[in-house]
Order: sequence, then C-alpha cells, then structure tokens
Amino acid sequence: YAYKQEVELHVTPNTGYYFVRWSDGNTDNPRTIVVLGNATYEAIMEKGDYQINVVADGQGTVTGKGTYKYQDEVTLTATPLEGYIFDKWQDGSTDNPRKIIVEGNATYTATFKIGTYNVTLSAIGNGTVSGAGKYNYNEKATLKATPDAHYHFVKWSDDDTNSERTITVKKDVSLSATFAIDKHTITVDKIGEGSVSGGGEYDYNADATLNAEPAEHYHFVEWNDKVIDAQRAVKVLGDATYTATFAINQHTLTVTSNGNGTVSGGGTYDYGTKVTIKATAEDNYHFVKWSDGNTNATREV
Repeated sequence: YAYKQEVELHVTPNTGYYFVRWSDGNTDNPRTIVVLGNATYEAIMEKGDYQINVVADGQGTVTGKGTYKYQDEVTLTATPLEGYIFDKWQDGSTDNPRKIIVEGNATYTATFKIGTYNVTLSAIGNGTVSGAGKYNYNEKATLKATPDAHYHFVKWSDDDTNSERTITVKKDVSLSATFAIDKHTITVDKIGEGSVSGGGEYDYNADATLNAEPAEHYHFVEWNDKVIDAQRAVKVLGDATYTATFAINQHTLTVTSNGNGTVSGGGTYDYGTKVTIKATAEDNYHFVKWSDGNTNATREV
C-alpha cells in the first residue's frame, strides 16, 4: 500500500468461532487503517459458547443441559421414573446415555413411555389358567385358575390360595397354578360280628378294595348295595359308605326217639343258643337215655 493510503481490514471467523479483537486492542470489524509504514494486524478468534437444552417428554429426568464451547463433547442421559422406559430422542437416536459434539445451540428431547410387562401363567395338573398377557405398569390383571372336572385348585406358585385374584403389574410376572385330583372318603361299616377293611381317602376314580371278614361262627351276608362278594373292588366316584352285614351261623338240632315215646326241642337255631330238649315216654314205658349217654329226660343243650 502507498503511504497514507486507507485500507479496510476484515475478518470472517470460521464456523463455531467469533471475532474478539485485533492485536492492537481494536474491536472493529471491519476496520479502516491509514498506512504509515509496514505493520502486522492479528485478528484474535475464540470458540463460541452455545446453549444445549435437554428436555424430558414423559415420566423421567434428563441431564446434560448447559453452556458449552464449540466442539465440546457432551454426555446426555435420560433416566425414566419407576414403571417407565426411555423410548428415544427427538432425532430418532435411542442411545442412552449418548454423546454429542456441540456445533451450535440445540435442544434435545428425551421421550419416555410407560413400561409394558409380561404376565406369564402356567398350570401344574389338570386345569386351565387365564389372565396372561402384556400389561402397562401399575395396570390391574385378573388371574383365574379353573380346575377340570374332579380336580380342585390348590395354590399359586407364590402361595396365594385364591383361585381368582387381582394383581398390580409392576414388573414381569411368572406364576403357575397347581391343581390336584379330588379325594373322597370311603367309609366301611358293619352290622353283626366281623371285621371290615378298605375304608379311607382315595383319589377320584381310584379302585378301593373292600373286605368283610366274619367272626368265628358268623358268616357274611351282603353289603348294603346288595353285593354278596365279601371281597370286592369299588370305583371311587364320591364319598360313600359300604356296610357289611354279618349273621350268626345256624345249625339244625335233630331229636329222634328210639322206642315208644316222643321228643321235642328239635329245630334250627343260632350258634350258641341254649335249647331245651325233652323226651316223654308213653304209658308203660320209661326214658332210658339220649344217644350221647345223658340220662336226663329234660335237658338243656
């Protein structure tokens, strides 16, 4: 430049930087100088400050908001509240936490949505369960355990004994319902002298073996359902009572006469019965003895 010529100095900062001042302290840009001799002017630039905003959309908290220098690396985090999950950032990124490079003012929005949890149910034994599925956090789920015919519900795997119940879903849940076959009581009783066996508790549709054993000098007659087999098998389909009837043995007492006379007392009698037998001689005859040597005309046997 010529002596005393006017010259305009102009500086254009790169992206992310701003002009601070010239080396002689002047802050004009552009600026005009008058050439008075050889000179050097240095333009001083610095990184710009940018505002990063972090916003939560839904139930959760975010970190990373602040003022940063150009090209600073910043970590953004999204923390859902209980029962919620982080979904994504407004630009579609699902990284959490995520790192960004500051290149200007920007706002990042984290979207949260309610958590969805699985309720899984299974059956142990003969029965069905209902209520399984996907539920939102804090949603109520009604669980039901229905036994098949001749089975009954016992309990859930968490020891709850209500076949129908309502739970509040706060996490994934896996439960099993236990079913057991119905049990029935078979009662055996007796009429008369003897013993019976086979009574007890049995599973539905099981076979129970009943036995009727008469006491000495007794005999088995029949069960109350008219079955005449002393030992028998019955199919257990419900509570039932079986009564065995025993009767005392009967014997025939025969009395006859040898000679001129009559006898009485013969007949059929229960075992152990005391019977009076009598021998009556006709006129001009006398009783001698019984065949067993007994000489009492009237006697008890």
